[in-house]
Amino acid sequence: MILSLDWGVAGAATATVIGSICACVFYLCYFLRGVVNFLVVCTTVRRAVLTAAYYFAADRIISVFINDADVIQAGVPMLRALMLSMPVLRILFVLQAMGRAAASLALAGSRQGFVFVPCLFLFNALFGLDGIIFTQPIADLFSVVMSVVMFITITRKLTRQAQTA
Repeated sequence: MILSLDWGVAGAATATVIGSICACVFYLCYFLRGVVNFLVVCTTVRRAVLTAAYYFAADRIISVFINDADVIQAGVPMLRALMLSMPVLRILFVLQAMGRAAASLALAGSRQGFVFVPCLFLFNALFGLDGIIFTQPIADLFSVVMSVVMFITITRKLTRQAQTA
């Protein structure tokens, strides 16, 4: 009888600990989603403000580095185009911060290779120099969309795992 009482108490304690761990994992999935959403919003707003500053001060920023009027005139639209994707670009690094190396590698490869290179040739053929200028922001925005889809997929998978554990 003492042996069965001991196993019953140990079993109840073990079940309590396991249940608490599962509840913590489940809570952490929702907490993680909330933290990530908050940080994404804060970063996006901060970068949007900086993008606006770059947009309106592009000529002054370039003139800090060079005083040639032709270079400044050519550089202003380039700097403004590169800043288009800046507000949402940090979203790409969320998966890397979550320790998802394969997803991060896929995003880095898509941003600089799978998307950028074909867009470079396509937009050069269609739009000339303007197409080349806008290739990087378009590749960035496409990669951000991929990152959001991957993040949603991963968090749903983690939530399902936490619910079944």
